[in-house]
Amino acid sequence: MMDDATMKAASGRIDAAMMDAASATMDGATMDAASATMDAACGSWVVPPVPRVVPPVPSSSVLLNGQRPAMRDDNMSVAVAIRTTCERSKEHGEEHGEEDCGEELGSGREHLDVLFQPEASGDLNLQLEFEKNESLKAQPDLKSGYEERAELTGHTSDVRGVLAWEVQRPGGTWAQRCIATSSRDATIRTYVSEGNWRYAHTRTLTGHTSYVGPLEHIPPGAVEQLPHGAIVSGSMDATVRVWSGSFCVHICVGHTDQVAALAALPGGRVASGSVDRTIRVWRLTDGVCDAVMEGHTSSVLCLAATSSGYLLSGSADATVRVWRGTECVAVHTGHTDTVRSIAVLPGADGGFVTGSHDLSVKVWDAQ
Repeated sequence: MMDDATMKAASGRIDAAMMDAASATMDGATMDAASATMDAACGSWVVPPVPRVVPPVPSSSVLLNGQRPAMRDDNMSVAVAIRTTCERSKEHGEEHGEEDCGEELGSGREHLDVLFQPEASGDLNLQLEFEKNESLKAQPDLKSGYEERAELTGHTSDVRGVLAWEVQRPGGTWAQRCIATSSRDATIRTYVSEGNWRYAHTRTLTGHTSYVGPLEHIPPGAVEQLPHGAIVSGSMDATVRVWSGSFCVHICVGHTDQVAALAALPGGRVASGSVDRTIRVWRLTDGVCDAVMEGHTSSVLCLAATSSGYLLSGSADATVRVWRGTECVAVHTGHTDTVRSIAVLPGADGGFVTGSHDLSVKVWDAQ
């Protein structure tokens, strides 16, 4: 049996922060089980100092004596989740700031599980083992969101569109991030990454006579006449423009109202959707209109192209239409208000997702 002085000395070696975290994660029943376990074994426990539970590598669990946490039926062991220092710091203002979580632990959401299990000899032998998980290395803590790294300025009115892509540098050893933005100020601005989250403004594209909305990127090599790729823009001025470098190489005229949506198509073409209720397909080689699709009874506000060759269009008439060439092959009527956005799901089945003013998001799949 241990006298009071010995018990106090042993208890004093237990990290108060760990005990607080353990208590915070245990419900009433678990606390009762833990209390019963300690009462039964307190006469013979020898408690060693408990190390600070912060792994030097990304980890998914802490094991005691090689055992995974579990609640034993014999009531001689209690599993409690010890929150990482990274998590506790957010609640108690400890020295370990949340900006360090991703580098040290891989994710602030990870828990370190500790199993308290008295040995047959009566000694509490804590053997903390860290289980490596390389897939968690340097993962951001999305629980608290992303961190702002840069601010790109220059537009003189609200920004209406954002486009991002990568350019593989010569030799293929690294890729440069590129960003294009469109604005109500009737311009398009482009930026390139310079490392360390710095972006340099490279050019301002002017020519539209009203605000610029949708943007689309054409990668290098997709069109023979555009070896360095292109940016395609749509505007309130009812035109679609094709830009190569700093120059507008094509002005596509045909819509009679605002161009609200763009989608790149195979074969060096781009589709545009307009408030004039039509969809037009333009050749990027010469800016000529290749086709006009009609059928929507209100503004065409979003477009998406599938890998299987279909074009999807969403409209203020609350429908989604599926086009094969110039033929409408399906009309989907599940929404009750404007279909504002559309995205193709990964895979080859042609599934897609739509967002609507009716407050719903719908997922559509091939039958």
